[in-house]
Parts: sequence; C-alpha cells; structure tokens
Amino acid sequence: MEQLTCQVRHMISTGCTLAELLDFLRSHDAYKLSPLNFMRILSESYAIPMLESREIIAMCDPDLYPIVPEEELELRWRQTVEAHAGNGS
Repeated sequence: MEQLTCQVRHMISTGCTLAELLDFLRSHDAYKLSPLNFMRILSESYAIPMLESREIIAMCDPDLYPIVPEEELELRWRQTVEAHAGNGS
C-alpha cells in the first residue's frame, strides 16, 4: 500500500486529473476502489482531509463515476489539490 500511496502522491503533485487518478486506482489489482478507500488514500498520500474528499465523492455515484458535469468535478478537484499543495509532497 505504501508504494501505491507514493504513486498517488506523485500523480497528484504532477497535475493529474481526477479522472486519470480514478482510472489508475481502478486498474490497480491490489486496490479496491470504494468511496472510503478513496478518501483514505487522498488523506495518506496528499493530506487531504476526509471531509474535503467527501465533497468530491458527493459529486460521484457509489462507483465514483461523475453525476455532475465533468468540468464541475474537475474544478472542485483542482481547488482541493491546490489548497493542499505542499502538504503531501
């Protein structure tokens, strides 16, 4: 899990989109993507508080696919990441 956390930290710090991050996590065999696991990995990898990541999850269905326009979700993602830049690096 530590290696995955480092990979996620790197992806976020290099500007990945939320869709790219979710696709990466979905493709990782040893990781079960769920809302709770997603909040946990954001907290561990980039110091994003679970309450803030919950706001992102609220814009997705239970399988973490957008239920709002993707541009709106991506804007919220960018705002969250920028607010925590330096915390997870």
